[in-house]
Amino acid sequence: MWKRGKNRAIDRSKIARQAKPLGDFIVKLRNAKLAGAEDPFDVVRPPAPKPKKVRKRRTPKENRETALVRNCLIHLKRQDIFAWRNNTGTLWVSGRVVSFGKKGSADIIGLLPDGRFLGIECKVGANKQNDKQREFQQQIESNNGVYLLVYTLDELKMGLSDILKGVNNARN
Repeated sequence: MWKRGKNRAIDRSKIARQAKPLGDFIVKLRNAKLAGAEDPFDVVRPPAPKPKKVRKRRTPKENRETALVRNCLIHLKRQDIFAWRNNTGTLWVSGRVVSFGKKGSADIIGLLPDGRFLGIECKVGANKQNDKQREFQQQIESNNGVYLLVYTLDELKMGLSDILKGVNNARN
């Protein structure tokens, strides 16, 4: 490593990897000249450029999980159910690792009108629950909470209608 200024280093191996194709071409050109070729460029061709990496296309926004979560939150708001998006993860802040949220917790968390806890896990396509998410579901259901695993907005509507019917029947 060469040091260059404060906190800046140049990796010589990286420079060598980038220069190697050109260096190989120069050596072959010189050898062709020494071998007596009239036009060494006819004998030696420069290296072909590397093909560009093809970026994976994301699925359309309508099919992604974030769109499903957003639509579910809109529906919950229309039903006057207090709910919010629940993010989990880890990030670096000022050189320190900061974790937030409980691993495996639902994408949407809220409270039903009767005071019960509501957890909604949104999945799209062939996505399945992982072990932590199943464990979270068991904890919610064992404590008399409601947990819904939905793949479409219609599944949420059906699940909520059944739950809200039970809440309204209990009030009457």
